[in-house]
Amino acid sequence: MNKIMFYYIFIFVLFLSISKKVIAGSNHFADTALINKLHSECKSIIYTDPLSANIKIDSIIKLSNEIHYKLGLYKAYNSRGIVGFMLNDHKYAISSYLKSLQYVDTNKKSQEIRLYSNLYLSYSLSNNSDSALYYLLLENKLAKQYKIEYWYAQSVLDLGNYYLNNSEYANAASYLLIVDEICETSKDTIYILKAYSSLALFYKTIDDFDKSYLYFSKSIEIDKRLLTIDLLSVNYSNMGELFLRLKSNYDTAIYYYKKSVEVANPYNKNQTILQSNINIGNVFLEKDDVDSSFYYYSKAYNDTLLSYFPHYKAAILVNIGYYHYKKVDYNKAVEFLLEGLSLSNELDLLTFNSLALKHLWRLEKDNDNYKQALYYHEEYNDVIDLLQSEEAINKLAIINYDKYLVDKKYKNELLIGENFKQQHQLFVYRVIIGFVILIVITLLVFVYLLSKKRKVIKELNSGLTKNYAALSNVNDLLRNQESELLVMLKNKDRFVSIIGHDLKNPFSGLLGLLEIMDSDWDEMDDKEKKESIGLLYQSSIQTYQLLEDLLEWGKTQQGLIKAKFENVDLSELVDKVIINYKIQLLRKKIEVENEIPKGTKVFTDSKLSSQIFHNFLGNAIKYSHNDASIFIKFIITNNTYNICVVDQGIGIPGDKIATLFEFDSNFNRPGTNNEKSTGMGLILCKEYSDLIGSKIEVNSVVDKGSSFCLLIDKISIS
Repeated sequence: MNKIMFYYIFIFVLFLSISKKVIAGSNHFADTALINKLHSECKSIIYTDPLSANIKIDSIIKLSNEIHYKLGLYKAYNSRGIVGFMLNDHKYAISSYLKSLQYVDTNKKSQEIRLYSNLYLSYSLSNNSDSALYYLLLENKLAKQYKIEYWYAQSVLDLGNYYLNNSEYANAASYLLIVDEICETSKDTIYILKAYSSLALFYKTIDDFDKSYLYFSKSIEIDKRLLTIDLLSVNYSNMGELFLRLKSNYDTAIYYYKKSVEVANPYNKNQTILQSNINIGNVFLEKDDVDSSFYYYSKAYNDTLLSYFPHYKAAILVNIGYYHYKKVDYNKAVEFLLEGLSLSNELDLLTFNSLALKHLWRLEKDNDNYKQALYYHEEYNDVIDLLQSEEAINKLAIINYDKYLVDKKYKNELLIGENFKQQHQLFVYRVIIGFVILIVITLLVFVYLLSKKRKVIKELNSGLTKNYAALSNVNDLLRNQESELLVMLKNKDRFVSIIGHDLKNPFSGLLGLLEIMDSDWDEMDDKEKKESIGLLYQSSIQTYQLLEDLLEWGKTQQGLIKAKFENVDLSELVDKVIINYKIQLLRKKIEVENEIPKGTKVFTDSKLSSQIFHNFLGNAIKYSHNDASIFIKFIITNNTYNICVVDQGIGIPGDKIATLFEFDSNFNRPGTNNEKSTGMGLILCKEYSDLIGSKIEVNSVVDKGSSFCLLIDKISIS
């Protein structure tokens, strides 16, 4: 009886346990369904009503925490980041995106890439360029690695925008032209909308009105049909600026500025009104209608939002000061201009700084305060010099863009020529194959006719076996020659690229600088002349060094350089190399410590070894920071003597080390003081080390330094 009771109790407990799990599973399913429903509702309104969306996000986070729903938390914190983004609270957005990263599913790379993209945008808008680029490169790398087309397209668009914002127009063009090609086949209207807006901004920046207007128009037409994303107000405002730049069609500019307010969403309506009033005031100021401009500037000045946008306030103060100056109300003019000047100085706004100084200079001159007028005039000239420098940099960037287009056209022509050449080669190959097939058929017929005579067949088979072996040897030889030819073609292409690009660029700079000196010599002061001559000298040294490296490399390829082995005092050789860099070391305040024991002898070519250490030390100085140290270390291993040049500089990315000594690597970058580099030095080092029977070993850690070692067989030491 007791056994039966125990059995029934066991069944009852088991039933309760199973029931509890079923109920829990059912509740969990219901909770996740509710979370997903809330997320869908949030997603539909987040771009138009972010505050309401944030309320739903709070509920999603609470429910997800209760049931430990990782996907729900990932979506919630990502959405909260978007809310911060839409409300211009980028610090809040970044912290939310980083929180979302903690809940990423490692098997779903698109989740991680999405967050990298969002972090890039928020860091960009918070003026943290380095962090923005870091996450953008992570996004691009993962998208390429896992071949996720959507995020690859997005990362290319983001790279184009990044370089556009940093005035690197050639780099921006290289990515945005790819974006334009993607748009031709893409069905993602949101991507196309953002892409056309970016292309329009790019062409607006380089003053290509027609293309900018075309892409803005395309973007606006798409945006009118969408409800999930809104760039319409921004695009209309940019169209207004586009027409303002024409300085002729002012009414159209005003129309677009007002249109931007009309279509603005409620959450940013007030900010758009503020921007529109300032922009319309700028239009009337450009027309020299100061009364109308004052009307709109006054509206903006009295706007409560102005305190959140100090750069807007600086512009308004200066322009209102100019209005009072034109109305001969000098007291108010001085009051507004001085406040605008102070705020412009604080925010480093050179344009408004120069305008304030210009108006103050004229005002004091009109009042016969010549001493104060002279002071403002001198300050004005200093600011103008800075503005002209910025303008020159911007023009140089546009020139680089034009050069990029020319290079792209040139490369396309080369590709067309290469394609024609390959087609011709393919035709020749087909003729040869046809001829070979014909020969094979003839041989088969011949073999068939002789098949009746075994002896002849055996002899023929024996002969064919020998011929086949010989043919295999010939094929092996042809394959080796083909491999060598491919290397030679690569080297030739790189050689032509260096001559056409790296060697041409310094001459372009020389000619440009000489042209400026030729036309402006009489207006240049002694300091400017000295600086210009110094630039010419540095550029000439760089060009001469590149030419010398190319000639040396050419000699190694032709076998004109032979190693002459002799006993060499290694410590003394390195000391002589260090002396050659005395000026560079003093300039960067770098100390070099030679740790090679005195009297260490090696049987090698002194000139080639010296050239190798010359390049190692030159690179170490180039990529080291000021006040750093460099060590020439001497390490003995089982079979080799290792002579290493060790620095504490910027280091080399790990994926670049393997290609440093390849002719077609194209890995060159400026030093810590913007010293120029072509990468030819290390290529020569590899050639020289082969000539003297040694090896080169490289170790590097980014931001910690590099070690370049020449490994010499101990047997060579005498």
